Amino acid sequence: MKSQDRQALDAQITEITDENNLTLKDVAEVLKNYYENPNMILSNEIFGHYLKVYKGLNKNYLKEELKNLGVTDTEKFFETVDKLGEGVTSFCEEG
Repeated sequence: MKSQDRQALDAQITEITDENNLTLKDVAEVLKNYYENPNMILSNEIFGHYLKVYKGLNKNYLKEELKNLGVTDTEKFFETVDKLGEGVTSFCEEG
């Protein structure tokens, strides 16, 4: 592989990694806020979007990000978000 090709590939990898890290932080922050404030008004459509992204994330990376945000019991967090997600999913399927 040419040096120029390698640099272009490295740049693409860095860009994708940066985007993934931003997505991870965004999802962790929104779900943490919702977890801590269950009465927060968040439309099912918006929560559904974040839930869909959440389900596709690597839970180990998400655990690390949640710990950075101060969530101590990540297992309870995942359990709660999954339960909330079931309600949103069934609501969206009915509507």
